[in-house]
Amino acid sequence: MDFTGLPFVFAAWVSTRPLDPAFIAEFNEALLAGIESIPQLIYLIPPPHPDFDLKTYFTRHISYPLDAAKRKGLDLFLSYLAPGLAPLGQGALAAKG
Repeated sequence: MDFTGLPFVFAAWVSTRPLDPAFIAEFNEALLAGIESIPQLIYLIPPPHPDFDLKTYFTRHISYPLDAAKRKGLDLFLSYLAPGLAPLGQGALAAKG
């Protein structure tokens, strides 16, 4: 946020073509189910270091919803990479929080 005042999107599920709204809804439900399963998943994933807290990492250091501020930040970042590139459309997917 220091460079632009906007959040940085490190990763996102995106499509290069329009997607059926029913698919987007089902996909978002699956993503949400994964997020809600974090308490169980931390017992299945070995931590990369004995002092690393996976639950804290997944629940406090990652922000999952692709909200308006993140979309704006992503559009700005993409404009730096390829001036004239169309803004991120509604085809991008992210779990709703």
